[in-house]
Amino acid sequence: MLESLMLDHIPRDHPVAHFARFWQAGLNDTGVFDRRTFNPMRVPNVLPWILILEPEYSESGARQYRYKLSGSRTREIFNEEMTGHILGHGIQPELKKRLSDEMTEVLATNTPSFSTTGLPFIGRDFIRVYRGVFPFAKHGDVPDQICAVLAEVKLVTRGL
Repeated sequence: MLESLMLDHIPRDHPVAHFARFWQAGLNDTGVFDRRTFNPMRVPNVLPWILILEPEYSESGARQYRYKLSGSRTREIFNEEMTGHILGHGIQPELKKRLSDEMTEVLATNTPSFSTTGLPFIGRDFIRVYRGVFPFAKHGDVPDQICAVLAEVKLVTRGL
C-alpha cells in the first residue's frame, strides 16, 4: 500500500531526501526545475535509484507515462529493465491509476510527492522503499517530465 509522507519523515541521508534538496536548490526564477540545467554529476550517488518518465497519450487518447530511463538499482528492485515500458507494467490496475494520478498532480502543481510502500522482491518477501516524485521541465517553464527516486528505507548513502 502506498502511504503518503512529508519529506521530513524521510531520513536526511536517504537518496530521496538528498535528491529533494538538490531539486529545491535547482529551481529557476519561476520555481521550475529546468531539465536542461540538470547535472547528474551533482548527485552521482542517487543516479542508480532514479526513474525518468514522460507523459504521452495512448491511441484512445488516455494519458499514460512511459519510462525513459531506469537506474541500475531500480532494475534490481523491479527485477527488470523498465525503460520503454508504460507505467503500470506488471502492477494492479488500482495502483497504476493511483501512480498515474500522482504524477499528473505533481506535473500540474509543480510540487513533489513523497511516500513509502512495500514492493515484492525476487527471493525475499517485500522490501520497504521511500519514493520521491519530482517535476522537471524539459523545455521552458511547464513541467512535462517526472524524475522519481525510489530506494530501500534502510538505505543510507554516504558522501551526498
